Amino acid sequence: MRKAGISFLAGVCVMMWVCAGTGTAAASVQAEHARSAKPQVSQVSSGSAFTAAVKADGTLWTWGYDQRAAQFGINTFRSGQVGSDTNWSTVSAGGGVIAVIAALKTDGTLWAWGWPISWDMERYLRDSPIAPMVPAQVGKDQDWAAVSVGGAHIAALKRDGTLWTWGANGHGQLGDGTTTLRNAPAQVGTDRDWASVSAGTAHTAALKRNGTLWTWGWNMYGQLGIGTGGDTRAFASGTPIPPTYADEHTPVQVGKDRDWATVSAGSWRTVAIKTDGTLWAWGMHGIAAPGVSGIQVRPLRLSRDTDWASVSLGKDHAAALKKDGTLWTWGDNSYGKLGIGIDPVPGRPNTTGRGLPAQVGTDRAWAVVSVGTHHTAALKADGTLWTWGWNLHGQLGDGSIPFANGTLPIRYVPFRNAPAAVSPAPDGGAHARPGVPKMVELYPRGRTNGVSAAYAAALRGESSVPFIEKGRTMVPLRFLGEQLGAVVRFDSAKKEVTVTKGTVTIQLRLGEKTARVSQQGGVPRTVALDVPARAVRGRTVVPLRFVSEALGAAVIRTDVGTIIVLQ
Repeated sequence: MRKAGISFLAGVCVMMWVCAGTGTAAASVQAEHARSAKPQVSQVSSGSAFTAAVKADGTLWTWGYDQRAAQFGINTFRSGQVGSDTNWSTVSAGGGVIAVIAALKTDGTLWAWGWPISWDMERYLRDSPIAPMVPAQVGKDQDWAAVSVGGAHIAALKRDGTLWTWGANGHGQLGDGTTTLRNAPAQVGTDRDWASVSAGTAHTAALKRNGTLWTWGWNMYGQLGIGTGGDTRAFASGTPIPPTYADEHTPVQVGKDRDWATVSAGSWRTVAIKTDGTLWAWGMHGIAAPGVSGIQVRPLRLSRDTDWASVSLGKDHAAALKKDGTLWTWGDNSYGKLGIGIDPVPGRPNTTGRGLPAQVGTDRAWAVVSVGTHHTAALKADGTLWTWGWNLHGQLGDGSIPFANGTLPIRYVPFRNAPAAVSPAPDGGAHARPGVPKMVELYPRGRTNGVSAAYAAALRGESSVPFIEKGRTMVPLRFLGEQLGAVVRFDSAKKEVTVTKGTVTIQLRLGEKTARVSQQGGVPRTVALDVPARAVRGRTVVPLRFVSEALGAAVIRTDVGTIIVLQ
């Protein structure tokens, strides 16, 4: 899930959070595959439920869980350019229940944005649950060299070899000796010989220029690789283990070896490659140590091959490149994220997954790979971008909707099990094709399973939209109207909203349980509303189904709790 490299000028390690994956994997050896190419995309990073990429022209693009509207829980299934700058150099996508991006510009400045902006989740939701989602410069320094986003923390290197971290710190993942969160970068120790860094869910791994490997943070599953961690007997018996068991709050060296070349930190595991091309893993069983019960608390060689070039680790699957340009994946195959062309069997991940690396296709032109939580993205030497895996949020970037057909009735198929080429462009280039419907996906704030009581309480508040009230889903009108191609006007004196699309006009007055719908050449009609339009935190919210259907769109509720609006 992250990008790793032996040189801090080229190494950007990315990773995710327990329910999130992120990252980019690229090693210096990959350059030989791309030197002669004129790439369309120069770098890609898979996040928790979204993807980010930098094009060869220096523009930055994101798609999936929409970064521009994430505070509303809305996903537009289309790629979008981040601003208009053309001097982006690299990007790292991360997060989990929060979405975080960090990126570098060619002038050495560092930028970060996401939701929530504050690292204190509950305080953030309580005090300012709606916030702008735009890049903000991190300090004023212009000597940043690499950055890696984890679950809720960020690690970055400067050109002088110093290492800096900030964000969540409940497991000591910032490496500053405390468990106190930081809202601004703070230097890790005083060393000036750091070469690359990879931020995981709640632990961090980094290499020094002398080839030594260091880890710190969460270690419940032995993901630090230092010989400590969870007890396999406790795993077998189901005995509870404190979540901070065996954590380290400052960097600890992994063994005594000085030949580590690249590292990728995941959620419960870590993988790394040595200079001799061997691949190593440790942490929770499965990806880290096939056939090993429980956990592996020290590095374990994963295969006999000696030609591995780079590796990227996600939540429960991994991908790696060999020096010959071939691509290999292993781990869980839920949502087809291994890209091996086999459909996953719900509830039976072991029947379709791989305990050891298996080659993806036969191509020998892969240059970069980045693993997310449940999807994977990779670049070929010619700069083409390929994605596969889960697509519920549009993170594959092909503009497709997660249904077998674009018609009703529909069958829910939110994944792709083999690589397919995509091209980041406005609307993903898909919505412009005849017969391809435009889709908006919404996540109503009525679903609270799996979140803390405080988090659930915040989501139920009036300020979080979309939300469900009296069985009706309420959404921000301006966003929905503009997504459906309508013009929205507000008369503050009359407290009246007018929505116009083609020959159809809808008029709503805040607080009134009626709406007026008129069509050119037809007789205006008055429609009763169970829930009236009203202002919430300066935004007009309206009943989703009424407005959508009045504007000619279909509203579909999926079996996973989301709502699809098809135009």
